[in-house]
Amino acid sequence: MRLRGLEVTCYSRRLPPYRNSDLINELGAHYVSSQQATMIEASGTFGPFDIIFEASGFSPLVFEAAQALGKNGVLVLSSVTGRDKTADVNADKINQGFVLGNKVMVGTVNASRADFVSGVNDLVKAEAFYPGWLNQLPIMHYCQTAVQPRWSAARASSTGYAFPASMDHQFLPACWTSRQATGPSVRLALPR
Repeated sequence: MRLRGLEVTCYSRRLPPYRNSDLINELGAHYVSSQQATMIEASGTFGPFDIIFEASGFSPLVFEAAQALGKNGVLVLSSVTGRDKTADVNADKINQGFVLGNKVMVGTVNASRADFVSGVNDLVKAEAFYPGWLNQLPIMHYCQTAVQPRWSAARASSTGYAFPASMDHQFLPACWTSRQATGPSVRLALPR
Protein backbone atom coordinates (compact mmCIF):
# COMPACT_ATOMS: atom_id res chain seq x y z
CA MET A 1 0.00 0.00 0.00
CA ARG A 2 2.94 2.35 0.53
CA LEU A 3 3.73 1.78 -3.16
CA ARG A 4 0.38 3.39 -3.93
CA GLY A 5 1.08 6.45 -1.79
CA LEU A 6 -1.11 5.41 1.13
CA GLU A 7 -0.27 6.03 4.76
CA VAL A 8 -0.02 2.67 6.50
CA THR A 9 -0.28 1.60 10.11
CA CYS A 10 0.58 -1.98 11.02
CA TYR A 11 -1.07 -3.27 14.18
CA SER A 12 0.55 -6.35 15.74
CA ARG A 13 1.02 -8.12 19.07
CA ARG A 14 4.78 -7.85 19.53
CA LEU A 15 6.38 -4.80 21.13
CA PRO A 16 8.91 -2.87 19.04
CA PRO A 17 11.72 -2.70 18.30
CA TYR A 18 12.26 -5.93 16.41
CA ARG A 19 12.92 -6.89 12.80
CA ASN A 20 9.35 -6.54 11.50
CA SER A 21 8.65 -3.22 13.23
CA ASP A 22 11.97 -1.87 11.92
CA LEU A 23 11.13 -2.98 8.36
CA ILE A 24 7.71 -1.33 8.58
CA ASN A 25 9.24 1.92 9.83
CA GLU A 26 11.79 1.87 6.97
CA LEU A 27 8.87 2.14 4.54
CA GLY A 28 7.60 5.25 6.28
CA ALA A 29 4.70 3.34 7.82
CA HIS A 30 3.64 3.28 11.46
CA TYR A 31 3.93 0.25 13.74
CA VAL A 32 1.66 -0.12 16.78
CA SER A 33 1.72 -3.03 19.21
CA SER A 34 -1.51 -4.28 20.76
CA GLN A 35 0.46 -4.15 24.03
CA GLN A 36 0.74 -0.36 23.58
CA ALA A 37 -2.75 0.54 22.35
CA THR A 38 -6.05 -0.93 21.25
CA MET A 39 -6.88 -0.69 17.56
CA ILE A 40 -9.47 1.96 18.41
CA GLU A 41 -6.77 4.00 20.22
CA ALA A 42 -4.42 3.53 17.24
CA SER A 43 -7.19 4.83 14.98
CA GLY A 44 -7.43 7.92 17.19
CA THR A 45 -3.70 8.53 16.76
CA PHE A 46 -3.09 7.50 13.13
CA GLY A 47 -6.60 7.36 11.67
CA PRO A 48 -9.35 7.38 10.97
CA PHE A 49 -8.61 4.28 8.91
CA ASP A 50 -10.20 4.22 5.45
CA ILE A 51 -9.15 0.62 4.81
CA ILE A 52 -8.42 -2.09 7.35
CA PHE A 53 -7.00 -5.30 5.95
CA GLU A 54 -7.45 -7.87 8.72
CA ALA A 55 -5.20 -10.91 8.38
CA SER A 56 -4.42 -11.81 11.99
CA GLY A 57 -6.34 -15.06 12.31
CA PHE A 58 -7.67 -13.76 15.65
CA SER A 59 -11.40 -13.37 15.03
CA PRO A 60 -12.24 -11.07 18.01
CA LEU A 61 -9.98 -8.44 16.41
CA VAL A 62 -12.50 -8.16 13.56
CA PHE A 63 -15.02 -6.52 15.86
CA GLU A 64 -12.46 -4.06 17.22
CA ALA A 65 -11.46 -3.27 13.63
CA ALA A 66 -15.11 -2.67 12.75
CA GLN A 67 -15.24 0.01 15.44
CA ALA A 68 -11.88 1.55 14.43
CA LEU A 69 -12.92 1.89 10.78
CA GLY A 70 -13.57 5.45 9.60
CA LYS A 71 -16.68 6.68 7.78
CA ASN A 72 -16.98 5.35 4.23
CA GLY A 73 -14.31 2.79 5.17
CA VAL A 74 -13.76 -0.76 3.98
CA LEU A 75 -12.88 -3.64 6.31
CA VAL A 76 -11.33 -6.54 4.38
CA LEU A 77 -11.29 -9.91 6.14
CA SER A 78 -8.68 -12.29 4.77
CA SER A 79 -7.88 -14.67 7.61
CA VAL A 80 -9.59 -18.00 8.02
CA THR A 81 -10.44 -18.94 11.58
CA GLY A 82 -11.52 -22.45 12.42
CA ARG A 83 -11.70 -22.49 16.15
CA ASP A 84 -14.63 -21.79 18.43
CA LYS A 85 -13.46 -18.36 19.61
CA THR A 86 -16.29 -16.15 20.87
CA ALA A 87 -16.42 -12.45 21.71
CA ASP A 88 -18.78 -10.15 23.54
CA VAL A 89 -19.40 -7.20 21.25
CA ASN A 90 -21.56 -4.12 21.27
CA ALA A 91 -23.55 -5.28 18.24
CA ASP A 92 -25.80 -2.20 18.17
CA LYS A 93 -22.83 0.18 18.14
CA ILE A 94 -21.10 -1.76 15.35
CA ASN A 95 -24.32 -2.01 13.31
CA GLN A 96 -25.12 1.67 13.76
CA GLY A 97 -21.53 2.62 12.83
CA PHE A 98 -21.73 0.61 9.62
CA VAL A 99 -25.15 1.86 8.57
CA LEU A 100 -24.75 5.54 9.45
CA GLY A 101 -21.06 5.58 8.57
CA ASN A 102 -21.61 3.95 5.16
CA LYS A 103 -18.99 1.30 5.95
CA VAL A 104 -18.36 -1.98 4.14
CA MET A 105 -17.04 -5.35 5.37
CA VAL A 106 -15.94 -7.91 2.79
CA GLY A 107 -14.18 -11.27 2.84
CA THR A 108 -11.51 -12.19 0.31
CA VAL A 109 -9.23 -15.01 -0.77
CA ASN A 110 -6.43 -14.27 -3.22
CA ALA A 111 -5.92 -17.56 -4.93
CA SER A 112 -5.95 -17.02 -8.70
CA ARG A 113 -3.00 -16.81 -11.05
CA ALA A 114 -3.81 -13.12 -11.65
CA ASP A 115 -3.42 -12.47 -7.92
CA PHE A 116 -0.02 -14.17 -7.92
CA VAL A 117 1.11 -12.16 -10.97
CA SER A 118 -0.06 -8.95 -9.30
CA GLY A 119 1.95 -9.88 -6.21
CA VAL A 120 5.09 -10.51 -8.27
CA ASN A 121 4.60 -7.15 -10.00
CA ASP A 122 4.35 -5.47 -6.61
CA LEU A 123 7.57 -7.15 -5.49
CA VAL A 124 9.32 -5.71 -8.55
CA LYS A 125 7.95 -2.24 -7.74
CA ALA A 126 8.98 -2.61 -4.10
CA GLU A 127 12.56 -3.40 -5.10
CA ALA A 128 12.59 -0.29 -7.31
CA PHE A 129 11.25 2.07 -4.66
CA TYR A 130 12.90 0.49 -1.60
CA PRO A 131 16.15 -1.10 -2.89
CA GLY A 132 17.35 -3.96 -0.69
CA TRP A 133 14.31 -3.87 1.60
CA LEU A 134 12.79 -7.09 0.27
CA ASN A 135 15.98 -9.05 0.86
CA GLN A 136 15.59 -8.37 4.59
CA LEU A 137 12.27 -10.25 4.70
CA PRO A 138 12.58 -13.82 6.00
CA ILE A 139 10.21 -15.10 3.28
CA MET A 140 12.26 -13.73 0.39
CA HIS A 141 14.29 -16.88 -0.18
CA TYR A 142 11.02 -18.50 -1.36
CA CYS A 143 10.07 -15.59 -3.62
CA GLN A 144 13.34 -14.77 -5.35
CA THR A 145 13.08 -17.58 -7.90
CA ALA A 146 9.90 -16.06 -9.31
CA VAL A 147 10.96 -12.43 -9.04
CA GLN A 148 14.67 -12.48 -9.90
CA PRO A 149 14.27 -12.56 -13.72
CA ARG A 150 12.12 -9.40 -13.63
CA TRP A 151 14.48 -7.65 -11.20
CA SER A 152 17.39 -8.38 -13.54
CA ALA A 153 15.48 -7.09 -16.58
CA ALA A 154 14.40 -3.98 -14.69
CA ARG A 155 17.94 -3.23 -13.51
CA ALA A 156 19.29 -3.67 -17.05
CA SER A 157 16.97 -1.00 -18.45
CA SER A 158 18.69 2.20 -19.60
CA THR A 159 15.94 4.23 -17.92
CA GLY A 160 16.57 2.63 -14.54
CA TYR A 161 13.53 0.42 -14.13
CA ALA A 162 11.33 -0.96 -16.89
CA PHE A 163 8.15 -2.42 -15.50
CA PRO A 164 5.87 -4.80 -17.40
CA ALA A 165 2.78 -3.20 -18.92
CA SER A 166 0.65 -5.21 -16.50
CA MET A 167 2.00 -3.02 -13.70
CA ASP A 168 0.81 0.25 -15.21
CA HIS A 169 -2.79 0.00 -14.03
CA GLN A 170 -4.00 1.18 -10.63
CA PHE A 171 -5.27 -1.45 -8.22
CA LEU A 172 -7.49 0.79 -6.08
CA PRO A 173 -10.53 2.86 -7.09
CA ALA A 174 -9.73 6.38 -8.28
CA CYS A 175 -11.40 7.91 -5.22
CA TRP A 176 -8.72 6.29 -3.06
CA THR A 177 -5.70 6.64 -5.31
CA SER A 178 -6.38 10.34 -5.88
CA ARG A 179 -5.82 11.04 -2.17
CA GLN A 180 -2.05 10.64 -1.99
CA ALA A 181 0.00 10.80 1.22
CA THR A 182 0.97 14.40 0.40
CA GLY A 183 -2.66 15.56 0.42
CA PRO A 184 -5.70 14.40 2.38
CA SER A 185 -4.59 10.96 3.42
CA VAL A 186 -5.96 7.49 3.08
CA ARG A 187 -5.00 5.56 6.18
CA LEU A 188 -4.68 1.81 6.20
CA ALA A 189 -4.32 -0.57 9.13
CA LEU A 190 -2.73 -3.94 8.61
CA PRO A 191 -3.22 -6.15 11.67
CA ARG A 192 -0.68 -8.97 11.88
